[in-house]
Amino acid sequence: MIKQFMLLLQNIRANIMDDENVEAFYIELGELIHKARNNKNLSQAKVADFIGLSRASIVNIEKGRQRTPLHQLYSFAKVLEVDIKELMPNFDLDLINQLKRKKTKQVQKGNVNDKSSEKLDHLIDSF
Repeated sequence: MIKQFMLLLQNIRANIMDDENVEAFYIELGELIHKARNNKNLSQAKVADFIGLSRASIVNIEKGRQRTPLHQLYSFAKVLEVDIKELMPNFDLDLINQLKRKKTKQVQKGNVNDKSSEKLDHLIDSF
């Protein structure tokens, strides 16, 4: 059972940022920027001025159509007065929850003993 989870973890890690996930990442990133901007009651034009981008770029970033470089995320975080972590999508959390549910089902079926369950918890937490 632990070997199966190890293989599953390796597979997830290998495929976590395929083309579809990259697109979803930037869409969610844009939504998080949009939400933070609205929470600060800042216009797209104001944010654009602060960061040194055009208003059209802000629109495209918020829609996930334009990929912002990492260094600009720091500028967004500073202007929007949020921790940069608040702007980062968290796809790992969904995957971790899937693994935890799968482990719980296996424990309920009696397929995993306490020692193996602890090892699986450790593997999942390391992800």
